[in-house]
Amino acid sequence: MATFYSERERERERNGLKLSTNTESSGRFHTNWLNMMYPRLKLARNLLTDDGCIVITIDNYELNNLINICNEMYGEYNRLGLVTIVHKPEGRQHSKFFSASNEFMLVYAKNKDNTIFNQVVLSDEKRKEFNDKDDIGSFKWKNFVRGDTLRSQKVKGFYHIYVSKDLKEISLEKKDGFEEVLPIDNKGTERTWVVLPDGFKKKFEANELKAKYNDKSGKIEILYKIREQQVFTTHWVDKKYNATAYGTRVLKNLMDEKTFDFPKSVYAVEDIIKIITNKDSIIMDFFSGPSTTTHAVMKLNAADGGNRRFIMVQLPYK
Repeated sequence: MATFYSERERERERNGLKLSTNTESSGRFHTNWLNMMYPRLKLARNLLTDDGCIVITIDNYELNNLINICNEMYGEYNRLGLVTIVHKPEGRQHSKFFSASNEFMLVYAKNKDNTIFNQVVLSDEKRKEFNDKDDIGSFKWKNFVRGDTLRSQKVKGFYHIYVSKDLKEISLEKKDGFEEVLPIDNKGTERTWVVLPDGFKKKFEANELKAKYNDKSGKIEILYKIREQQVFTTHWVDKKYNATAYGTRVLKNLMDEKTFDFPKSVYAVEDIIKIITNKDSIIMDFFSGPSTTTHAVMKLNAADGGNRRFIMVQLPYK
């Protein structure tokens, strides 16, 4: 189960959560904000499954307080990351000093040891790299030599592989007419294979390996399949995260008028759902507002055939 909470200054005002006599620098305001947040975050933790996550987006005003609460409640060990999302590249108008162009996404696990991120691709450009397909899904071929590890660093990762002349058979056993292949790079440096011999056998039996002649050297090289995946960085700058283009305008097109202030990009919500949930997860949004989370869940279910369900919670607007 994943729990979302989205906090913005104007959303608090519309929900009657900010006292009109307070200012952002007022100690009383911080107290009220903390009193509002603490029980909700505690409830969220109780509702999470043991492998679940809570995702909170927030501006810079209460970020430190939020981190302190979450560290106390979820444990600093269970903090998975603090991500910067550039949701308004042009910045906000009429700022006296720095004009904010980003917000922060704080992600905590209920139990980090039981939490696993999905291997998915968020970038359209990155997805183009995986241009082959089999019964499991999209993949790309990569050299089976581990380019960042020397033989001396991982001795067991250096072993012989034998390949038939027609490249159809690959074996760990030496056979007549088979050519010996070793994990040695183009500069003659002894490296290691990506996995140990047992791992090689599993990949070969799963049809995850192939041999081919290198066009330049003419030597045989071993390739293995890499499924769709990418490194999840802590800075999200893709233009699809622009909240004006993919939040405000999306809602205006659907409803023929501007009904909500500062809706999030549906792609930002969809991408975090891709990372932390499976196809049968339950997603709960404590402050659903324009229901961008609902939109993202339904959009993702339609794309991958998932059965994700959602619970949306929203205080009535005054």
